[in-house]
Amino acid sequence: MKLTNKIRRGMLDGLRKASALTNEYTRIGRLKIDMLAIKKELEEKLLELGGRVYQLSRKDEITALPTDNRINHLISEIRKLDDELARVEEELENIKKMGI
Repeated sequence: MKLTNKIRRGMLDGLRKASALTNEYTRIGRLKIDMLAIKKELEEKLLELGGRVYQLSRKDEITALPTDNRINHLISEIRKLDDELARVEEELENIKKMGI
């Protein structure tokens, strides 16, 4: 095998490995951005939930808390966001375990 073929093969192998590594780092970056977005939305929902509970408590409608549709809806959204955050965190951990 000629020296130029060996060099070309080595360069191509290196480029493939660099490309795969770049793709994984891009994926990690996207997951981290997703995590930040989910955490921000989660924080907003928790603040809204707290505000709604406070409003009802100021009106002496504490007994309305379990039946308040807005509160139940917010709790449902918060649970979904918690599940999504856990899924993204697990995916990120799986990528890290693969050796990057």
